[in-house]
Amino acid sequence: MAVISKTIVAAALAGLLAISTPAMAADPSNTRYEEGDDVAVLFDLVILRPFGLVVTAAGTAIYVAVSPITAITGNLKKSFAVLVAAPAAYTFKRDLGESRM
Repeated sequence: MAVISKTIVAAALAGLLAISTPAMAADPSNTRYEEGDDVAVLFDLVILRPFGLVVTAAGTAIYVAVSPITAITGNLKKSFAVLVAAPAAYTFKRDLGESRM
């Protein structure tokens, strides 16, 4: 059963790749990055985005753990912004290859 589901997932991914590649290649003037930024995009996709996801999850866990203490001091919004919102924005809202928000 697991072999069938892996085959279906692989076929679906191959189909999506086959459909999306010609659409991206259709209009070369539609690129948002300059020549030579391929390494930055690849580094962002392979290293920074997964690291940002881990930092977002860790920040969420820390926020949940310290939220009773920060609720007493009245700093819930600030701790949420620092521990959860900033890493999530860095991970999910940036364009690929951008190093700054």
